[in-house]
Amino acid sequence: MKRLQNLSKIVLTAAALASAPAAQATPNCEALTSLSLPNTTIDSAVTVPADVFFPPAGPPGAPPQPPAQIGTDFCRVKGSISPVPASLIRFEVWLPDTWNGKFMGIGNSGANGEISFTLTDASLANAINRGYAAAGTDTGHVSNPVDGSWAVREPEKVIDNAGRSIVEVTDKAKQIIAAYYGSGPALSYFYGCSMGGRQGLMQAQRYPEVYDGIISGAPVIDLPNLTAAGAFQAQALLGDGFFPAEKLPAIAAAVLAECDANDGLVDGLLTDPRECDWDPATLICEGPETNACLTAPQAAALEQLYKGPRRSDTNQKIYAGLERGGEDGFGPLSWATAVTGPPAPGLPAGTPGISVLLASAYINNVAFQDPDAFLRTFDFNFASDLDFVIGELADLFNANDPDLAAFEARGGKVLMYHGWSDPIVPPRGSVDYHTQVRQQIGPHASKNVLSLFMAPGMEHCVGGTGPFLFDAITPLEQWVEQGIAPTRIDALHVDLGTGTPTRTRPLCRYPKVARYVGSGSIDSAASFTCEDSD
Repeated sequence: MKRLQNLSKIVLTAAALASAPAAQATPNCEALTSLSLPNTTIDSAVTVPADVFFPPAGPPGAPPQPPAQIGTDFCRVKGSISPVPASLIRFEVWLPDTWNGKFMGIGNSGANGEISFTLTDASLANAINRGYAAAGTDTGHVSNPVDGSWAVREPEKVIDNAGRSIVEVTDKAKQIIAAYYGSGPALSYFYGCSMGGRQGLMQAQRYPEVYDGIISGAPVIDLPNLTAAGAFQAQALLGDGFFPAEKLPAIAAAVLAECDANDGLVDGLLTDPRECDWDPATLICEGPETNACLTAPQAAALEQLYKGPRRSDTNQKIYAGLERGGEDGFGPLSWATAVTGPPAPGLPAGTPGISVLLASAYINNVAFQDPDAFLRTFDFNFASDLDFVIGELADLFNANDPDLAAFEARGGKVLMYHGWSDPIVPPRGSVDYHTQVRQQIGPHASKNVLSLFMAPGMEHCVGGTGPFLFDAITPLEQWVEQGIAPTRIDALHVDLGTGTPTRTRPLCRYPKVARYVGSGSIDSAASFTCEDSD
């Protein structure tokens, strides 16, 4: 909890200083309770003073969100939308007294049963600290991020979670903003990571007229195949293949010994892990097993994690594997929590945790509509099971359409980022999507609409051995509002235990990478330039 509070303080303090809101407003907050909107109930509208703000408790099982310093008085609107009788989409709209004239939609994470209040840049608190009016939603159900039980025999909740909730809340939020300030937003932005990154890409692909700029972090582009990949991780590690988190430092050290110098600088980071082909078999124990070595089954399992899952009938790749480098990262979504444990409910000790939980949340409950299906019967190498899951989830959940032509034609911009050490959503998926957009709409149009930034050593959305804190909003604003395309974003690494900054490093617009200039501190972004990769 202390670690999250330190991170929240760093992120939100930086965000509060990053922009200067312009427009002034003196409307009546409480009067919004009488606003009539289709299929919408406004439960409350309360003025909240600028002060330390403690958000309400999160959904069952979710970690408590830390307090955040809100730098402005704001009107907090709570309500719900029922586009069909079986649907109940809860939302909040935060309206700052000092408004910059713009709107920001906030994305979700995991199974999406919560509103992001304070913890990250993609949060209501961060948005209003920058002067935005902002909205978030629970996507039609209440749950913790790895719980899918809400979906069983609830088809409308599945549709809401897949995408309808974002469309509905965006529409109603803009109407509430217009009623409060007297005019709607001049520009609309969306910020999300993980499932929130998927939500953002879906808006650009399916509803190109709604948002002007979208930040999509570590996006779940292809949910069905990603769930299969997460389950494949679990299968690879079951039984003798399992290795505990205590072995991760030895694995990371062996990877760095083999590959750290590939980019010309020994700094504990792999600039592009695709250039590393370290073989786990080189770490097989020569004597008794210790945490400094791997058994032969463990080495084979690790190699499978790097390769990623393939179909048994065609050998076709299902999803990218995990990347080498950063295995010993210390973050909330590191290898130690996502890959090697703690065990998921229903599985014995010594089996993986978050990845299998996320996979089972959607395979069990959304696709099979059976909470026990995944753990009891699903075979990830059995083609008919895989085809069924893909068929059930793809049309609703996928955000893998590379045709961004309509979004580009109206001047829309997407800023994507992804950590190379992400153990939840393998990062090559974002690189592949970048390539597909270029092939689909051409290099000129793709450059106008999509910028991708790959972060060496960064884990899933936050944390890792590399720099992982950065301001993505300002470069997106400059791109949308001034036509200045982002080419470099300086990022900060901090010790999550103390909040102490340790190094800065530029993130470069893909396919360029950061190269050391040959002098100056390797822990300072000023010592690096963005250059073409070799």
